[in-house]
Amino acid sequence: MIKNAFLPDTNVSAESSFSKIVGGTVSLLVIIGIIFFVLTIILGGIKWIGSSGDEKKLAVARNQITNAIIGLIVVIGVFAIVKLIGAMFGLPSLQILNIQLPRLN
Repeated sequence: MIKNAFLPDTNVSAESSFSKIVGGTVSLLVIIGIIFFVLTIILGGIKWIGSSGDEKKLAVARNQITNAIIGLIVVIGVFAIVKLIGAMFGLPSLQILNIQLPRLN
């Protein structure tokens, strides 16, 4: 057990701290990846529309959209692998994308 010097009444296990850090990091990276995917798809669509029939510009836009989709597949794959590792090693506190939205009561 690791004792927190600033909060002497709490005991935090190294396992729960590690899984929270990994879960938070992966969640942040997945969210950044999805935002980057959306922006890249939008920019690729704008390039596609603005190509005005030019084959080179159309190929650049098509490659950008294809790369964005491949990147999204990689992000989803990483998400799935981390969830699988958490389930295999019994780390229930490895909560990825467990976002709590505030409620209006």
